[in-house]
Amino acid sequence: MKDFIAALRKYGAIVGSSFMLAIMKAGDWCPSDLDIVLPDHTSKPFETFVLSHGYLKDFEIRDRHDNDYPSRNAPTRHSFRYVCYRNSTKKIDLCYIHFPNRPASHILTYHSTAVMNFFDGWAIYCLFPNWTFAGQFAKNKYQISPSLRTIAAINKLRARGFSEVAGSVQEWFPEAVSQVDGFIDRSKLRTIWRHELSA
Repeated sequence: MKDFIAALRKYGAIVGSSFMLAIMKAGDWCPSDLDIVLPDHTSKPFETFVLSHGYLKDFEIRDRHDNDYPSRNAPTRHSFRYVCYRNSTKKIDLCYIHFPNRPASHILTYHSTAVMNFFDGWAIYCLFPNWTFAGQFAKNKYQISPSLRTIAAINKLRARGFSEVAGSVQEWFPEAVSQVDGFIDRSKLRTIWRHELSA
């Protein structure tokens, strides 16, 4: 664990999605994989770290889901590269963010507020704690007409006991909406909960 935390810090990576939700709102379910977001320019050393712990690149999964994700030419923070690694039944999804966007900004493109949480090796962040700790979520405006994968993810939340609040997160926090791309701007949020990792 210490090596993993050190790698997150060294390479500017964050852990997000359902893994972090399972930590903050524990239930009788376990996340199926580990989602890590990091800058594209640290991809080689981080992948070397992953390989050193027995993981191998899963080309089949990557190719299967390649069209689910935006390409390098996608606008603003949509732009990233996806790679999948496996070690037996354990799976890691890596999303490499293209400069100048930051990994934490990518979290705010996720389908709902329930998975807009992350750990950067220094602290755990919950961007919408009032909803998350109460077992509620609001959808991202840009996922109101979602893909089949997103629908499945939302249904998982409901199956785990989460309930949806009416309206998108952009409607609830209009003052935090980015004028550049319409997603929530983390620097404008005043709701962020932070818990530092003890030494």
